Amino acid sequence: MSTESPRKYVIAGSGPLVSLMQRMFDRAESPLAGQAPAFECFVLLRGMGSAIHGALSITEEEGLLRMLSPLPPQNGVKRGIVEMAEQFFAADDVELISVKRQVQTFPSDVGLIK
Repeated sequence: MSTESPRKYVIAGSGPLVSLMQRMFDRAESPLAGQAPAFECFVLLRGMGSAIHGALSITEEEGLLRMLSPLPPQNGVKRGIVEMAEQFFAADDVELISVKRQVQTFPSDVGLIK
């Protein structure tokens, strides 16, 4: 009998990309106690010409994906106030996900660096 607790945040959808995203969420940390796990990434949605960027998380009840992205400041930045756009979409609409990673390279290992 497994002692693991059931997942609280589960993506609604199926397929290999949904499985990959679920695994990434299972390994991600929650920004604050009681919040869904999240990670920074770029997502390309079906039918869109460019990717959206922000913190990706899952809605608890519906299993939808939620992208929280900062909006460009209007008329300067007010101290302590940042406007964000919340975008909700189905995992089955995701065509590509891109995650930034930091990699240490050494000149002798990479042919392009001289």
